[in-house]
Amino acid sequence: MEKSPALRAKFPTLSIAAEKIAGLVVRNRGTLDGSAGEADPGGNCPSVLVAVDGEIELMSTDHIRTIGATDYFSADMQGSIKANELIRCVRFLKKPFPS
Repeated sequence: MEKSPALRAKFPTLSIAAEKIAGLVVRNRGTLDGSAGEADPGGNCPSVLVAVDGEIELMSTDHIRTIGATDYFSADMQGSIKANELIRCVRFLKKPFPS
């Protein structure tokens, strides 16, 4: 995300946020879905998801559900994921604000 010219052109806010995440090793091994799953309010990707009214799609063996990022992230840093669910994808619904 940090070095992608296509992402920087389309969504500069996310690209800039990625530059600020931890160190190089973490940036190269981490994922956007993993960052959302961690639900750390200090994380850059979750903050961007909330800022642009993103959605998180969760799936289990018997269902798929979508929850807004604002509703997903809770004050206790747990995220609204159930024990039998995985994050399938995240979506950015709003046009990104200028960087």
